[in-house]
Order: sequence, then structure tokens, then C-alpha cells
Amino acid sequence: MQTRVNTDSVSVGDAFIYSITLQLDQEYETIQFPDTSAFPPSVELIERKQFRLSEFSDSISYKLQYFDNEDLFIPPLSVTLFAETDSITLQTDPVSLFFKNVVAEGDTTLKPMQPNFTFTRVWWPWVLAAVLLGGFLYWWFKLRKKEEQTEAEQAPEIKPFHNPLVALEDELEKIKRESDLAVTKDFKVFYSDIGDALRTYFEELYGIPALESTSSELLRYL
Repeated sequence: MQTRVNTDSVSVGDAFIYSITLQLDQEYETIQFPDTSAFPPSVELIERKQFRLSEFSDSISYKLQYFDNEDLFIPPLSVTLFAETDSITLQTDPVSLFFKNVVAEGDTTLKPMQPNFTFTRVWWPWVLAAVLLGGFLYWWFKLRKKEEQTEAEQAPEIKPFHNPLVALEDELEKIKRESDLAVTKDFKVFYSDIGDALRTYFEELYGIPALESTSSELLRYL
């Protein structure tokens, strides 16, 4: 039986391979290799692989990780072979591994920290945000433009203010300008035009039928 390791020294966190190979001169049915409880507490099992090489040969490898700060000693471990009517227990060779200190003795200099891992920048959230923002701005612009058009269409038409008093003054000025009393002496037409101008003023101001009303009816309206 051969016991081998793939290193002669370990440091904290190191992983190494511990393997056992059996070469026998007779057949056996089953074999019981050491389980994880057989190893020192300073090592932790990462992986275990067993290979049946032939009827008279078997092999197993343990991938172990070391967590301590002193030399590692793996004592002889029991391997039991089971035949039809009998069983045989064998012992592996002891293994010693030296502890390898990664810091030189007496060296108290602080080493620079390793740079943090640089994560790959993810762009798609920014692209999605830009698309959503662009869509929102486009929707807001279209909605705003539609509201402005609706307001422009619904805006009431404001008619210019018609001042009856100004219209009366203009009409009286026109009558004065067009009538030539010094020549025609037609006072009846002159006063009739003035009366019509006043009736038009009252009709526009109060909304009464002043032009069609008699003087007494007009006085009642007023």
C-alpha cells in the first residue's frame, strides 16, 4: 500500500492531494477507506475520488485544505479489506508536511492591499432609463401641444366693445356737420335727427325698442 501527497509543505488555506493506492495478491469484495473524521481537525475535505483500477488494485484520493499555523502530521490511517470470509485492516504510512509561513520572520512591513475587483459596468439599465425618459418627454410634448391646440380652438371670440355714448357723440357731430340751419332753416328735420340719435342711444344702452316707441312709452321704459 502506498501513501502519497503532492507537496512537502503547506501554508494557511493551501489545498493538497492525499492519495492511497492498494496493490494486493488476492481478490477482495469491498474496501473501506478512511472517512473525514480520521484526518486531523486542521484539514477540511474538499473532494474525494475513488478508482477501482483492477481486481487486485484500488486507489483513492482526497483533496484537502489546510487551516492552521504549524506543521501538519497525518497519522497512520486504517484501510479495511473485506473478502468473502475474512477481513484485513492495513495502516497507511504517516505523512508530515512542514508549515510554510508566507511572511518572513521579523518582517512587520505592511504590504499594499490588492486592488478591489473591478466589476464589468452594466450599461443596459442606463439605456433603458434613457429610452423611458425619451418616451416620456415625447408623450408629454405631444400632450402639451394637443392641449394648446384645444385651448386655441375653444377660445371664445371676443367682440370689440361698442360704446353707445361714443356712437351718440359721433352721430350728433355728424348731424351738426351735415345740417346747414343758417341756410335751410329746417329745424324740424334737425331736431328729428337728434331725437332718432337719442332713441338709438337708449335702445343700445338699455335694450328697449326706443325707435318704435312713442314718447310716453319711451318714458315708461326709462
